[in-house]
Amino acid sequence: MNRATPHTFLEIRCAPEWRNATLRPVVDWLERLLGAGRNWTAEQATAALEALLSRYGFELAEAVPLFASLLAIKGTSDRHPPRAMSPERQKELILDALLALVFEMALQQPVLLAGGDLHWA
Repeated sequence: MNRATPHTFLEIRCAPEWRNATLRPVVDWLERLLGAGRNWTAEQATAALEALLSRYGFELAEAVPLFASLLAIKGTSDRHPPRAMSPERQKELILDALLALVFEMALQQPVLLAGGDLHWA
């Protein structure tokens, strides 16, 4: 890909301390994508998540509870109550939503996805 070509660069990093946290590299990536700071309130994190998902055409009522669960954002249930489902089904829907996010990003412009330190995954 030519550096002058508009594109989205996505970097997923693994780390030894995340060895037992399967989706932690994805959570890290999403937090960086949202610009989330350690001192963010749940309201700030929810607003950033809603903006990101809206930008890519997600139905907020369905997507926010999934991503909020993955990101451990508390307090979203007032505006976006979670659906009752088994943990297995929730995991399946989260993985589908993550894949859909990358696909939606790629529809807007090319995406370059790089993984680092995968031996820790």
